[in-house]
Amino acid sequence: MSKGIISGLLSYRGNCGGCHYPDASAIRTEGVTARYASTGTPALNGVSLCVKRGERLALVGDNGSGKSTLLKCLADLLPYEGEIRILGHRPGVCRHEVAYLPQRSSLDWEFPISLSRFVLTGTYVRLGWLRRPGREQRTLAAQALDSLGLSPYAGRQIGSLSGGQQQRALLARTLLHDAELYLLDEPFNAVDETSRGLIWEALDRLKERGCTVVMATHDIAHFMDRFDRVLTLENGCVSPD
Repeated sequence: MSKGIISGLLSYRGNCGGCHYPDASAIRTEGVTARYASTGTPALNGVSLCVKRGERLALVGDNGSGKSTLLKCLADLLPYEGEIRILGHRPGVCRHEVAYLPQRSSLDWEFPISLSRFVLTGTYVRLGWLRRPGREQRTLAAQALDSLGLSPYAGRQIGSLSGGQQQRALLARTLLHDAELYLLDEPFNAVDETSRGLIWEALDRLKERGCTVVMATHDIAHFMDRFDRVLTLENGCVSPD
């Protein structure tokens, strides 16, 4: 078996083969319903939406409205009923083209890893299972840290960072996916003005590249004009407003 075939089998990239259906939407869902086993009550109930490529969409709604659940379904992290297409494929097929940023509270920040190595893990999705990050990946990680004002903290354990620094670290790692679609769950939660400005600068660079961004957020009033569209979820359903 050739090295190329072995590399393909061990890659984390999924099996789209580079076919992203250029005429397809970035995201299309039809009647998506999802529930958590602990409750049995649908967290999403018949959600249908379409997101064009290059669009910046805000998901808003109260806690428990279904924002995070929808992002997890799009990222292929939660079972669902209905239909989802990502770049024309089922979720998970183009895994390397979808970057998911979870809520900061969902991570174990006491894990013994430095900030630089934490951010470097963002390159793994394109490297595959057995390849180690090399000079190119380390350079990209250093650039991501610098762009988000984190270079002075590169050697620190991630738990020693402030909340805003941790949020920026999450984004730096996510940016290294070099994806086409970014799913961001509350990236501005509990961050200061400095972190907010640096995060927006990074998101504006994604927009310049033509990337699609779907962001769950509470703080929509301060930057409504930065989004192409706002979608409101209420009790797991798309609000008619």
